[in-house]
Amino acid sequence: LDVVSQRRVQGFLRHYQQEQQMTVLLTSHYMKDVEALCRRAIIINEGEIKHDGPLAEILDRFSSFKQIQLQFAGTEIPEDLERYGKIVERMPPRVKLEVPRQEIPKVLAALLDRYTIEDVGVQERPLEDVIAELFARKEPTTAEG
Repeated sequence: LDVVSQRRVQGFLRHYQQEQQMTVLLTSHYMKDVEALCRRAIIINEGEIKHDGPLAEILDRFSSFKQIQLQFAGTEIPEDLERYGKIVERMPPRVKLEVPRQEIPKVLAALLDRYTIEDVGVQERPLEDVIAELFARKEPTTAEG
């Protein structure tokens, strides 16, 4: 669907669900619809339930990283940014780093102290990336003997 139609369908589903006081079961691989319409999610991978609960808990439970988006003064990006986190997007003068959640305050302080930064933002990783990694994980199996 185009963006306008997609929003109309989402709005209709939300309104209908609230008006009829009913549960809507949405099966989708399109995470934008899931994020827009669902408060709760069940993730099933190879027949096993990996998550059954609030959608918001998925990122907390399965992603130990956040992203820091930086816009530097000028047109260049410093060469040594890999020491602060994994570079996931580079579009000078902007860059996006993936950083462990618990290191965000320390990394931000170091970046702001060392570089001239015009804009900064911290955000969750995209839900679809986290779920794709969850599906790609191979759970360790125990040897039977």
